Amino acid sequence: MQYVNHATAVIYRDCRMWEDKLSVMQKELNLKITKDVVKKKVMKAKNIFQAEMENIRRRNEAMINDTNKRIMNEVGGLEHTVKENEKNTLWKISDCNLLIQKRASHEYIDNAINSLNE
Repeated sequence: MQYVNHATAVIYRDCRMWEDKLSVMQKELNLKITKDVVKKKVMKAKNIFQAEMENIRRRNEAMINDTNKRIMNEVGGLEHTVKENEKNTLWKISDCNLLIQKRASHEYIDNAINSLNE
């Protein structure tokens, strides 16, 4: 009987020890993260990352479009300047041609002198 009492006491003590360990494990388990929580956090981080990448893409596209507009304006201004220079150059060339045609040549002067001498 004494053995039975002693065995019952040991079993009871071991049972209490396991209950304490189980209680501690349950408390620790509540502190641990679950798979669902990890999935939610990963999805949230992924969505934030995608939104940020989309914002960066939009900003870059806006910068590219703005740069293209400025370049096109500069090219248009350059084309206008080139056309004005061409027009002025052609005008000066035609003016010089007219002046050269009106200029007295050596033959004209010689003929005029000869006709005056006669």
